[in-house]
Amino acid sequence: MKKVAVLVFDNFEELEAVAPIDLLRRAGAEVSVVSLSGAPMAEGRSRIKIACDAVLADVQGQDFDAVVLAGGPGTNDV
Repeated sequence: MKKVAVLVFDNFEELEAVAPIDLLRRAGAEVSVVSLSGAPMAEGRSRIKIACDAVLADVQGQDFDAVVLAGGPGTNDV
């Protein structure tokens, strides 16, 4: 099984995070939604909140087959 980290942060573009999470999970990948801010939730550009599975410190040192970084205005703050 492939292991994928999807990195999220406040003001991320929701579609760029949620669509890959959905498609990867449907394909059988183990997806971890990871907060870059350390908060348990991230709020997107359109104020849609997403629950995170972990914060960055929790997954440091783990091996992932892929990493997805959604875009959006919040990338300037990361």
